[in-house]
Amino acid sequence: INLSWSGSPEIKDPSVALNIFRILQESISNAVKYSDSKNIEINVSNKGIFSMEVKDDGRGFAMNGNINGFGIENMRKRAVSIDGKLHIKSDIGKGTQVLLEV
Repeated sequence: INLSWSGSPEIKDPSVALNIFRILQESISNAVKYSDSKNIEINVSNKGIFSMEVKDDGRGFAMNGNINGFGIENMRKRAVSIDGKLHIKSDIGKGTQVLLEV
């Protein structure tokens, strides 16, 4: 796992920080459990707008609209609760990318 963080190291609102942490936690958990990846990259920018990208080089999955497992649904609900946007992109054989913007 490689982490890159730019901008402020703190998130002032504890509720926002907790939801971001839980989304990060679920993204990493999914990559470890399901992707069979060798690398996970986490890129965070906290310069006025918070953005977090978690991507793996694993097997990926088909984006056929059927990606509503409990973990992904919980990530979406958490993003909405902090006025964020969650984008998930995956290609078979090319890995998965989870992007959160708050």
